[in-house]
Amino acid sequence: MEWGKNCFSFSDKALFGSPALTAEIFPHMDRSMAPMNMMGLVESFERCLSNAIKTFPIPQPGSSVSLQDFVLRLAHRATGAAYFGPTFDVESFWEDWQGFDDGVWKVALAYPVPLCPHFVKSREKVIQRFLEYLDNPHEPCDMIGEQERMARDVAKLDRRDLGVLIMSSYWPLMANVPWGSLWLLINQLQRSEGLGPILAELDAAGEAWSATQPDPTIAYLSNLTGFFQSQPQLPLFQSTINEVLRFTSDSYSMRGVVPDEGAILGGYKLKKNDTLIMSTRSVHFDEALFGPDAKQFNPKRWMGSLSEEAKGSFRPYGGGVSMCSGRHFASYHVKILLTTMLHTFRFEVDKVKSPGPSPVTISSENRGFGLRRPQGELFVKVKRI
Repeated sequence: MEWGKNCFSFSDKALFGSPALTAEIFPHMDRSMAPMNMMGLVESFERCLSNAIKTFPIPQPGSSVSLQDFVLRLAHRATGAAYFGPTFDVESFWEDWQGFDDGVWKVALAYPVPLCPHFVKSREKVIQRFLEYLDNPHEPCDMIGEQERMARDVAKLDRRDLGVLIMSSYWPLMANVPWGSLWLLINQLQRSEGLGPILAELDAAGEAWSATQPDPTIAYLSNLTGFFQSQPQLPLFQSTINEVLRFTSDSYSMRGVVPDEGAILGGYKLKKNDTLIMSTRSVHFDEALFGPDAKQFNPKRWMGSLSEEAKGSFRPYGGGVSMCSGRHFASYHVKILLTTMLHTFRFEVDKVKSPGPSPVTISSENRGFGLRRPQGELFVKVKRI
């Protein structure tokens, strides 16, 4: 509730006077992201990405662009269209969205809101954009449409809280998922093998999948949702995604001690109502689990003899009842976005603007809220294939 107020600016009436918000609307959002319910949204994202990428601007020959800005803007454009429909102008609030996203994790970690004026200003501008969207005819996806209906008819949220709710529904996805795609590109472009082996694996699996379809002449790229839904064998691609999540994720799992008599865990005696906090990043960097090179990026560790204990300790989405409900959609989003980009663009690191073997490292920003942010910029020259 405190996060809802400080991070997103829900009113007290919405948080404490409307049980439908936590009893009905939030559970609806979780159910909408279940595998059996989300495939329509996945297909919509694929279509919107296909449309967005055709006209997405690239730098002039010889010039370069920030890879971070390039990937996040494209993901923002396609995902916004999939969520909110064609009437929502996602580009119009890109800068404000960045200002909002840059500050959320700080406020959630108890930074005083008055000391974050840029965050507050950006948040208000983003909310205003969503209110303008809601005030006019719009065509959201089923999840957002039903959420809007419940907010109006069941929770009886006022106009501003409705805008806040729609914004808070979009943020968990955009705060982390596109960054996973960005991190994979950053890490592979800084490695000698680059992106070629992943692209070759995708194409080999795609050709094999297409051959099993009623019309084998249709390329797998025209139905990436169906391709990935078939769970093709992509050991290198999946291992690289796993390593990105292991290497860049930073989240916490919190649990309370319930029994009156307390509990003993790892030799430690815990009292009732004690709170335990597990840092998944510490576990992911444990050399006893992931080897002496645990602090290095190495996708092939997932293709070797990684122990079952290590695999069971891999928790980029948290665990238990608090595990991220959007993890299944996130997996499709990352795979579809990366596959589409790799077949549309060729990336070359600008060695002048991004000198050295590893111009980008991991910062401490966004600690505890999913994926850490990059430290430094990777500038790339982009060629449309």
